[in-house]
Amino acid sequence: MSKPTNPPISLPKLLTIKQVADYIQFSTRQVRRWIASGALKAHQYGRSWRIAENDLALFLASSKCL
Repeated sequence: MSKPTNPPISLPKLLTIKQVADYIQFSTRQVRRWIASGALKAHQYGRSWRIAENDLALFLASSKCL
């Protein structure tokens, strides 16, 4: 008998603050402000911050400041 295989897990793509800033054409400083205020969800790994594509999409869909 063969072992059942689990379907592959789809992990979100993680973006840097610079990538997000370039994509939405805002400064990295503004992106950091949104993160600090809690408006944009981000995860810190050591000294680096990463934003999941899903979280960026939610932010852009619900944002009134853009």
